[in-house]
Amino acid sequence: VANAEEILKTIRCGQLFKLDAGLANGKPFLVMATCGFDAEVVREMHERRQGHISRFSYLIPVFNALLRYRFPKLNLRVDGEDIGKCCWVMSFNLPKYGGGLEIEPNALGDDGLLDVIVFERGSIVSGLRYVAGIWTGRHLNAKDVKRFRGTRIRVESRKPVSYQLDGDFGGQLPIEITTLPAAVPLLIPF
Repeated sequence: VANAEEILKTIRCGQLFKLDAGLANGKPFLVMATCGFDAEVVREMHERRQGHISRFSYLIPVFNALLRYRFPKLNLRVDGEDIGKCCWVMSFNLPKYGGGLEIEPNALGDDGLLDVIVFERGSIVSGLRYVAGIWTGRHLNAKDVKRFRGTRIRVESRKPVSYQLDGDFGGQLPIEITTLPAAVPLLIPF
């Protein structure tokens, strides 16, 4: 709940914090850009959305993605280096995903870098294992989960693959992501 006195105090005495942003195919984002299973769920949610959404609104898109998504191979480059093939790519400016899931705990919003998590295997069983690992905080210990940091990320695929930005459908691959260091000035309480 907003408190007018606290807001005024922040305006008068607040500390300036400059948050990085990302730019994906010319579209800005603050938290994350992802390609793969979750982006497919977001794509379907985008197409069927009517009015306000809740967590329950995602049940049918998640179910449909579990039935239909085939985890196409993605080609990833970070700062010009060919990382190779994988099946799911998540790049973070901030550590938390929707619902408070902490997928990349080391992501910092003011370091000028994006933190990239790569899930290498592509199957429903692997996808469910990755999601279970995220929920329990153990995903970073898996041998088929890799982490990178960089300022330029490119993801391509020979097949149609969706990407999402901060929970909104962004389009289809390829995607070119760059950082925008200190792009968003914020006043935070002192």
